[in-house]
Amino acid sequence: MSWLQACGLDEDVFHDQTAVVTGATSGIGQAVALALKRAGAKVWLVGRRLTDGPGSSCVDLSDVDQIERLGKTLRSSLSQVDILVHAAGVLRVGPLEQATAEDLDMLYKVNLRAPFLLTKALLPLLRVRPGQVVFVNSSVGLTAKSGAGLYSATKYGLRALADSLRQEVNADGIRVISIFPGKTATPMHEADKQRCPERFLQPSDVAASILYSLALPCRGELTDLALRPLRK
Repeated sequence: MSWLQACGLDEDVFHDQTAVVTGATSGIGQAVALALKRAGAKVWLVGRRLTDGPGSSCVDLSDVDQIERLGKTLRSSLSQVDILVHAAGVLRVGPLEQATAEDLDMLYKVNLRAPFLLTKALLPLLRVRPGQVVFVNSSVGLTAKSGAGLYSATKYGLRALADSLRQEVNADGIRVISIFPGKTATPMHEADKQRCPERFLQPSDVAASILYSLALPCRGELTDLALRPLRK
């Protein structure tokens, strides 16, 4: 039995839906893209280490011009977007005393500005059926921690962006989900994972939670989901 079946979901639950997933080359984004494909969705992959082609775009999400070109490509290639998953992100840690303006700028550009710009560009396609938007946030988007002040600041901002968007687009039938995973075994946390792998979620765990949230009946909306490793 697959985990889709274990959750009471059909294997082709998203068979007639089109999804756009950022950060699709690794980690949570890759796991979400693979899970959506297995569940029948047509998935457009966005990532820095992809090649441009049917169903994929190589994009540096810190670059406004590249995001604008991506938006134009998607609007000309797709008739609707049923699912938009913002899984791309960058992490820089260390004391605020040692952080630089360049560190803050990079975190802001990828973690907050890019989701804003891409969501705005795709809202006309999201309104067609209507669709759903998933913001992959972080546990430090709920509670800031020492050494992650700049990263937390961008994730707090992402939470605010999602909450405001939800109030604006619920009337159109669009659902907005924020997911707040704890430490996950992705390339972003590779060094820590080697020291204590049992204390990490797997990207597939986060993907399963996201798909289950997306598959909920349209009468309701799961707005915020915090996911933690069982072993702290």
